[in-house]
Amino acid sequence: MKRFIPAVIAFGLLSSLAPNQAQAWTMIGGDYSCGSVIERKNDISHKEFKAWAFGFMSAVNDLTQTTWNNASDEQGIWQAILLECQKNPLENLYGATAKVWAEIMKRQ
Repeated sequence: MKRFIPAVIAFGLLSSLAPNQAQAWTMIGGDYSCGSVIERKNDISHKEFKAWAFGFMSAVNDLTQTTWNNASDEQGIWQAILLECQKNPLENLYGATAKVWAEIMKRQ
């Protein structure tokens, strides 16, 4: 019984933190503003932004068990993300990537 109560308390605390943890996870790396992404598109950090975006898309596809049949190539997708960022510099990389992912899904 002594072990059961702390386990229940720990489970309750972790359960209450779970939604906040999931939200924080999606923003790690994706919280850069589109203005920053565009400003640094010729910088070394460009590769980090691109890697984050494609990692995010791959994870969403994996979680939703989605396989793209009619998607553009990597460069075309990245250019679509950059274009979304140019149109909305106050948006963040997460939002721009999610919009491009949704647009690709419409074409499937």
